[in-house]
Amino acid sequence: MAEAVQAADDDTLVVFDIDNTLIEPVGNLGSDQWYDFLVRSIGRWMGFRRRRRSAGLTLIWNEVQWIIEVKAVEPDTPQLIRGLQDRSVKLMGLTRPHPRDAHAP
Repeated sequence: MAEAVQAADDDTLVVFDIDNTLIEPVGNLGSDQWYDFLVRSIGRWMGFRRRRRSAGLTLIWNEVQWIIEVKAVEPDTPQLIRGLQDRSVKLMGLTRPHPRDAHAP
């Protein structure tokens, strides 16, 4: 990643994918893999139809996001981002969750 942003300057916009690129859960709880497990196992076991299963289990997944511990996927990423900020490079982060779920607990 450092090589990709090496030439960035104050006229550059660097866009990051946050989930599983910048940060990831320390354990399995709250991960994409954990969500897939919920859908495959619990949703089917409970007999939810696909749409209802997805909506209900997404609510559970979103609530867990506020209590899990996360870490940088690559240990140098926080310093890389700080360096870009120090050079006045414009940064943007993208994530998959719906905006309605982007509230503080």
